Amino acid sequence: MNKLRQGLRNPLTPFVVFGLLTLVWHLGLVIVDADEIFYGSILGQQSLVKFLIEHYQTWSSRTVIETLFCVFSTLPRWVWRLADSAVVLGLAPALGRLLRGQNAPDSRENWLLVFLLWLYPWWYLSTAGWVVTTLNYLWPLAGLCLGFLALDGWGGRWGIAAAILGMVCAVNMEQTMVLAILLLACWGGWRVFHKLPLPRLFFAEAALALAGLVYMLACPGSAMRTENEIVSYYKDFGMQSFLSKVEAGVSGALGEMFLDRNLLYALFLMILAAVVWQVSRNWLYRAAALVPLAVELSLGLLFRHYKDLVPALRDAVAAARGVGTVHVSNCNQLTAWIPFLLLCGCFALVCGCVYIALGHTPEAFAALAVLLSGFATRAAIGFTPAAAVSGERTGFLFAIAAAVCGVLVGRRLRLEKLWQKILAAVILLPLVSVQFISLWEI
Repeated sequence: MNKLRQGLRNPLTPFVVFGLLTLVWHLGLVIVDADEIFYGSILGQQSLVKFLIEHYQTWSSRTVIETLFCVFSTLPRWVWRLADSAVVLGLAPALGRLLRGQNAPDSRENWLLVFLLWLYPWWYLSTAGWVVTTLNYLWPLAGLCLGFLALDGWGGRWGIAAAILGMVCAVNMEQTMVLAILLLACWGGWRVFHKLPLPRLFFAEAALALAGLVYMLACPGSAMRTENEIVSYYKDFGMQSFLSKVEAGVSGALGEMFLDRNLLYALFLMILAAVVWQVSRNWLYRAAALVPLAVELSLGLLFRHYKDLVPALRDAVAAARGVGTVHVSNCNQLTAWIPFLLLCGCFALVCGCVYIALGHTPEAFAALAVLLSGFATRAAIGFTPAAAVSGERTGFLFAIAAAVCGVLVGRRLRLEKLWQKILAAVILLPLVSVQFISLWEI
């Protein structure tokens, strides 16, 4: 029993368990090709360079990402299974290292991180094909983590080289580029405010992020792609006002947090509510912490069991999770904005509770910076016609940001009494088991 406890308290044990589960899931995965069919045929028809130049002119600025598309869509699928397992596994200790900084590894913190990561609905990254979708969303995030690890002093010269390569990949995907710019601005602003020097690597990574932005804006294919998507998916997009697009993006992002059956967000909001109840004796704050959790449980996790009993609420939830409840015919009606305002109110409570849980500390700044930056990457989708079809995969970065915020808040959670530990186990074990079954059945 003592050896078991020592093993569970080893800071590496959570990552080993997470890695084994990830590998088992990948090896048992049934892969149905989607976009891989197109990208897998490219190298047999023309040179890669010619294809990338033509695609930049007619479709997308994701030159680096599409290089990976072509290569991995051509290779046997077992190569992707092993490579993606390594990336998913590497993401966990990378985030753990960034979260603890120069502090000693904490096994409890690592366990919480892998629990949250494991509860993400990974099947969302299969909507355009497993290979292409993971390369487009997961791998750039891993590259961004390498960039920030080097800023934190990890890896020496090799770490700097890995950071540059990782950032090149990260800034070639629009959402990750936005996340990189926002987080670099927050990191740099924090150091300037506290009169700390900015390393040369910071300026190199900032230059790469801005170069990625310029490369995307200069892409002639982006305009053509937007026109094609308007015709194919969202014919009313051109008639939407600026506020309507904001509403669509914000509702889509917050709909995934409060109106979706997403176990990661459910656990995050549970942790947040528990910590607020532990650190504050103010009953107003305690009640505020329960509101977002109650909304997520009633309209997200459990809603599908009774949604047909309330058709009006069912339709509003479906619209909020799609392109918003505001459109051309009702944009001047105040009632059309009510779901949007309620979702914003819930998210404001979440941000306020994060501050209450962490206090006026650097951790609170970091948690809110990451959470709001992740939120911005998903809300920006409202300004593209792809909002109608891109699905939940575009919320990947927001979900990971919530997981990071959950770990920072979870540091303050104290499970000292036996009943608290039993309650935590009763909540966590079924969630993890259900998630494993769901992933195995994909």
